Amino acid sequence: MTAKLSKSDIERQLTDPSVDTRAEAAAKIAVFYDASADFGDQEKKLAEEIFSLMCKDAEERVQMALSVNLKDCAFLPRDIARTLADDVGSVSNPILAYSSVLNDDDLIEIIQSNGEEKQKVIASRSVVSENVSDALIDARNEAVVGTLVANDGAAISIGSMQRVLDDFA
Repeated sequence: MTAKLSKSDIERQLTDPSVDTRAEAAAKIAVFYDASADFGDQEKKLAEEIFSLMCKDAEERVQMALSVNLKDCAFLPRDIARTLADDVGSVSNPILAYSSVLNDDDLIEIIQSNGEEKQKVIASRSVVSENVSDALIDARNEAVVGTLVANDGAAISIGSMQRVLDDFA
């Protein structure tokens, strides 16, 4: 798949607005957006408006195409990252696992309002701060805490580690 959306891609969207076509367009725009250092302000704004619309697409595959292709984008607008992170697992997991756009407050809120699947993904991030580790431990889920403790990138304070030993030994 080429990263750049072509004129024929746009024409195809108009004549064939199927899920496959929308998902392919979402992926192409996301890849080009993330990889393009020469995106102008207007192009960047337009791409972000398209992402906002595609985040609301009824088809999970379209949202998943965005999530997978934007997970490493360091300049993705936080509201788009958060919308994707708040979605179903197949959409949220890439963003929760890799996005540097989500801050500790976002991650803690997601931990507190979601179940084991999202908590385990957050616990397995390459870097987990002490604050996020504390929130994961506070969730009191043995599988989540096991994932966290096994993660070499997780910062866990001595007090929190003692809580883990007391509660999950």
